Amino acid sequence: MNNFFHFKKTKLLFLIVLILFLNNNVVYSNPESANTLNNVVNNIDYNQEAPQINNNNNNNNIDNKRNSIEYIINHYKNKYEGLLNKVLDKNGVVFDNNGNNLNFYKNNHINLWVYFKNKDIENKNPSDLLNYINDKSKQRRSLRGYNLNNNLNSNKQDQNQQKEKSLYNELDYPINENYVNNILNSIGNSTLATIKHRFSSNWLNAASFNIRINEEKVLEHASDCPQKLKETLTNILKLDYVDRIEIVNNFNQPNKRVIDSIQAEDASELIDYGENTIVNGVDYGKSFYQLNQIKIVDAHKLGYKGKGVTIMIADTGFMKSHEALKNIKIKKERDFIENDDNTEGSDLAQESHGTFVLSQIGSNIPGKIMGAAPEAEFLLAKTEIVATETSVEEDYLIKAIEWGESEGADVVSISLSYSSYYEYWERDGSSPLSKAIDIASTKGIVVVIASGNDGEKGIGPPGDSNLAVTVGAVDNFGDVAIFSSAGPTSDGRLKPEVVARGVLCYGASDQSVDTYKYQSGTSHSAPLVAGSVALLLEAHPTWNPKQIKEALIKTSSQFKAPDNYKGFGIINIVDAINSNPSGSSLKNNDKSKDSQSCDENCDGICISNQCLCSHKSQFSSNICSKKIRCGYMCRYNNGKCSEYDCFRCVDPNESEKSNGRTKCDNNDQETQVLGNSSPILKFNSLILILILIKLLL
Repeated sequence: MNNFFHFKKTKLLFLIVLILFLNNNVVYSNPESANTLNNVVNNIDYNQEAPQINNNNNNNNIDNKRNSIEYIINHYKNKYEGLLNKVLDKNGVVFDNNGNNLNFYKNNHINLWVYFKNKDIENKNPSDLLNYINDKSKQRRSLRGYNLNNNLNSNKQDQNQQKEKSLYNELDYPINENYVNNILNSIGNSTLATIKHRFSSNWLNAASFNIRINEEKVLEHASDCPQKLKETLTNILKLDYVDRIEIVNNFNQPNKRVIDSIQAEDASELIDYGENTIVNGVDYGKSFYQLNQIKIVDAHKLGYKGKGVTIMIADTGFMKSHEALKNIKIKKERDFIENDDNTEGSDLAQESHGTFVLSQIGSNIPGKIMGAAPEAEFLLAKTEIVATETSVEEDYLIKAIEWGESEGADVVSISLSYSSYYEYWERDGSSPLSKAIDIASTKGIVVVIASGNDGEKGIGPPGDSNLAVTVGAVDNFGDVAIFSSAGPTSDGRLKPEVVARGVLCYGASDQSVDTYKYQSGTSHSAPLVAGSVALLLEAHPTWNPKQIKEALIKTSSQFKAPDNYKGFGIINIVDAINSNPSGSSLKNNDKSKDSQSCDENCDGICISNQCLCSHKSQFSSNICSKKIRCGYMCRYNNGKCSEYDCFRCVDPNESEKSNGRTKCDNNDQETQVLGNSSPILKFNSLILILILIKLLL
């Protein structure tokens, strides 16, 4: 009998150790940050001059290797050498198993950003800047842009001049084309390399180039290619007008874009909840559930369907012949891959994802499918390639965003992530794409981005953008999807801000022109929020992106208890429409209650004339207290917490400078607390407890 109980005790101890082990290998929410956040919206005063966008990396206290030649060369070498089983002789020559020389740099290339130090502003007429944006873009900038001066002089002529000036700033000036041409003519004509110009970004003051080393011109060993690339990059950096260079990063190929895909006829039993899908005489069909969860159906009943709002969707392509898309109002389209004006092609796989996303927002076929904003207008941008052997670079999307802004987009919906090309500690909103999105936001565009499907590996660019609305995924019951990427960002900001349904969403299938399917992923929760934003802008066309974001946050399901998985929770678009964000006038024009006096030093978010969610002690509140400390998410993703910035995750191999700062107290860093554990932790614990009970009986 004693042996029996000894055996039971041994198993009990083993299970206790196992539970502790598993619980220490899942993500814990910060005990402070489970109800905290910081800088959900950057403190940009939309009534003052435009903020200066710094093209340099935000983290100036840490050496930035991403811009170094060494980093670029290693990236280049890994791209062409890393996938081969190779044997090198003492001279660096590579042979295959038969002893034949291998030149694995054949057809090599690398895409780079070249940033310039200045623009040729003195020789430009500022008024000419307005020629490249249409009237809709001018109207949006005027209503919701960052630098609209509301304190205009009394003189009418001065007012008109000031109003025109408020529509543009230095970011709008074109890059100096002489710089581009000089690089092409001087560096590109060398025997070492062939250089082609890809795109130019006025906002970033940069141009992207494709560089190919002429392997037949180098010395006898293939290993000389990296050295020749180094010489080419060095020559570029020697140009007095070049600020720095950086790799054009690739899009994370869509193997994880769609978590599952089920044809509609095969999933009716899973989705049909027996509810009445006819509201106000409109049959929403199987799209009812995803819309009703965030109160879009009720907003439609009030008459808000996105009329007058322009939404740009950047995606893989669009099967415009599908019945769900035939009646959608397409203002303009652009294929940035093929450089033409047609986003529909013969490859159905290429069109699948974009077709589904567009149908979620714009469809209007009662009884079959209804979109979130069926009366909105659309700009379609093809920026992604489905073929797995083809890389997709971020400069396509940056160019598309600048194009959409000039064509009058009010909302931009993006369902992609570049997480594979950025380490966790680099996801702080400093990537070229994240910067471009922040610039678009300051020009009055609300950018809505999917958080990604990487779970606890974190949110990759551009979801780490400071000003965008980043969207996670929940199921029909409001529980967070296990694949939905969790925050915080590597500099301690809460992401995602909000969530919507991303599990078994309903949309158009590319199988034929009249078929539909269910798909899962944050790719499909983001369009629902983008469509909701269109309804919000229809109701309040003067609200700027900061106010739109605040309205969504303030009225979401867990506003008083945000976390790193669902942010502030599931949006409620009807409550958002009826809300009063900071700086907006109440419907009864009671100026005494206007919330525009929120302290200008607030580095969190202004809500109801109060600064909340700030890391400054004088702005503490019962909703949220401090900025999210660096902790488990950083260590889980192989980073280390900064010694001097308690909120930042850094490269474990990076040298860090104090710059007069004091070291962090270990007590300031994120700790692991069972009470604030993730759903995965609770599930593991429950299963193990059940096993324990079974063994003890």
